[in-house]
Amino acid sequence: MARVKDSKIYQLRIDIAGIRPPLWRRIAVRGNTTLNRLHDILQVLFGWSGYHLHEFEIGGMEFTDDRESQAEFGMRSEMRVSLDALGLAEGMVFTYLYDFGDGWDHRIKVEKVLPSDPTGVYPVCLTGKRAGPLEDCGGPWGHAEIVDLLKQVAEGKIKRPSWNEGPPDEEDEEVDYEVRERLEWVGEDYDPEAFDLEAINAALKPFQH
Repeated sequence: MARVKDSKIYQLRIDIAGIRPPLWRRIAVRGNTTLNRLHDILQVLFGWSGYHLHEFEIGGMEFTDDRESQAEFGMRSEMRVSLDALGLAEGMVFTYLYDFGDGWDHRIKVEKVLPSDPTGVYPVCLTGKRAGPLEDCGGPWGHAEIVDLLKQVAEGKIKRPSWNEGPPDEEDEEVDYEVRERLEWVGEDYDPEAFDLEAINAALKPFQH
């Protein structure tokens, strides 16, 4: 049996479908990585929390860690299936769906299959664009709505609600209560254009070897 560090290195580009401009990550990961561990890595890359169901679809086969889905729909367990075992080749594309309600569909392309790198530390995020969408925001449509609202705030077209201003007058026709509630839910720290490579790789450290 090959040693862990004799595994091939896969360079993957991951795009979240339905979002424009593109929101994506590029990573390098060892071939002995299981699909279940890749799920954990993808959660880190996009800032997800991991509490929704997910599945991979690769070459017409579906994989998940959910036993009920395996039993009911004939899906395969992802727990012991490694990237090396899937026969991935450069140019191949597979998908990862997270949260069946919001429907975050990730398109994963195998950009390169590289020789083993015994001295390297993997997985590593190489680059990417934009912050991951907020969990439970309503899928690509909801994310687009948030991006648009924050753009209007930046342009001064709408005002971000202040925590200390109290509730608006219920008779104030200028207040859009749905917009106010949405902005309060988003909070002040979320920047959809932000991408922090250093922070992502720091969060990946528990998975590196």
